[in-house]
Amino acid sequence: MIGMSEIAGAFTALKAAKDIAESMKDLRDTALIQGKVAELQSKILDAQSAAFAANEERSTLINRVGELEKEVADTKAWVAEKEKYTLTDLLPNSSRMTTIYAYVEKDKASTPETTHKLCANCFDSGKKSILQGESRTPGMHRVLVCHHCGSDLYLSGARTPEHAKPQRRKSS
Repeated sequence: MIGMSEIAGAFTALKAAKDIAESMKDLRDTALIQGKVAELQSKILDAQSAAFAANEERSTLINRVGELEKEVADTKAWVAEKEKYTLTDLLPNSSRMTTIYAYVEKDKASTPETTHKLCANCFDSGKKSILQGESRTPGMHRVLVCHHCGSDLYLSGARTPEHAKPQRRKSS
């Protein structure tokens, strides 16, 4: 016959087996939880990376918008500045076969000899470059020179080989 002590021993062994089984279940659940935590951390890192990339792109777009706003403001300023000038023939009523054009201020267009003159080539490219007067073969050749693009505009006389000049460096 089975005694009480054997029953108590079996009961104790069964209880220990149940405790081991429960702890194994807890271990399995812990492993699952740790796996899900690792997966969740990976998703959080992906979201942070995406947010960082979006923030960088946003910053790039903000900078580009700033550049474009400056470009628009510069263009508006240039359009307003251009309105102050008119293209003028510097030698009207001349017997020369060629005409020489420069931009002069509109309110002074009737007396272009008393105002500064802007290079038409540079002006049409969006730059104001004042033409500088030079005398070549003194008394024989009057020339307006653009030191930005290198243009020479002969007001009197004509270009001769001795007027050959070293290539001017174009400024940017």
